[in-house]
Amino acid sequence: GLRLTYEYKEDLMIRRTMALGLLLALAVSCVFVNPADAKLKKVAQSGFKFLSNPIGARGTGLGNAYMAIAEDASAMFWNPAGLARAEHGSAFFDATKGIADINYFAGAVAWNFEEYGVFGVNAVMMDYGTFVGTRLDPISGGYTYTGDFTPTAFAVGITYARTMTDRFGFGGTLKWAQVDFGAATATQVTDTDEQGNPIAVDEREIDHKLDMPVFDVGVMYYTHIKGIRFGAAFRNFSQEKEFIADEFSLPLELKFGVAADLIDLFSLHGLGANHAATISSDFQHSRDFSSRLHYGAEYWYRGALALRGGYKANYDEESFTFGAGMRGTMENYAVQFDYAFNNYGVFDPVHKFTIGLEF
Repeated sequence: GLRLTYEYKEDLMIRRTMALGLLLALAVSCVFVNPADAKLKKVAQSGFKFLSNPIGARGTGLGNAYMAIAEDASAMFWNPAGLARAEHGSAFFDATKGIADINYFAGAVAWNFEEYGVFGVNAVMMDYGTFVGTRLDPISGGYTYTGDFTPTAFAVGITYARTMTDRFGFGGTLKWAQVDFGAATATQVTDTDEQGNPIAVDEREIDHKLDMPVFDVGVMYYTHIKGIRFGAAFRNFSQEKEFIADEFSLPLELKFGVAADLIDLFSLHGLGANHAATISSDFQHSRDFSSRLHYGAEYWYRGALALRGGYKANYDEESFTFGAGMRGTMENYAVQFDYAFNNYGVFDPVHKFTIGLEF
């Protein structure tokens, strides 16, 4: 009786995970209905926009089509459920040279505690550079220099992920995010002359800093058929906040992804064991923009050298990406170096550099 009950529960769990996988497949397939008819449209305003920046050269080189592929510490920035497949501990550091001298850096470390799941910590920090500060003088009507200032933004988080079966895994991240534009002097007219011109003002110091908790959740489903797997994540969920003079929400994102082993998919096993290739596609629906599509392909030779390419559809300036990677061992550690090039149209291209470590 106990064995029959166990087998029934196990069969029910597999059926439920298969149903979830089919739903994810349907959601992803829907984006292929007339994608060329889609036009980029800004539909809302969001704050803390740095939270939607892609982290990691491997995912960027794949055109951001990485939801169903990430399985190391970098998964915390894409789909936290992917971290559940990490068999060992891993670490990750990413540096990005962005447009307009805006750079950012990210890092993550994960540990596998076997039956207790996988735990990780992560952080991302923005470098916006230095700006010249001015304010409007209500008496003279001109602008007054207030000194240079350096805005900052960062987020730190903890992640937990776990596999429920050999097919299904889930994960979640709790982050604490902050933006700080520094202190500024606000002025208010307190007296005017007979013509209504201001002659006296009241000044007060305002600290333009805001922080809040942010949540990510994700799932992964592996079919064990031709290397096909699905991923989905709900990222940057938080309450609306008022900052300076406006209310805004975070760059909420709902993402679906599918990936497959190219050699298994097309029965190219005659190529030998030295070759591995993956194709992937992601659909992204954001609060502040219309839906977007991402496509990627990756080739590995002997598990040591990689070439990647990708394309982003329904963007203003971003389009194609490419990248490369190399993997090796150093004493008891597996080390991986990755680079990605992201075309930004009228802007200078964005370069990403990543170092990964497995221990």
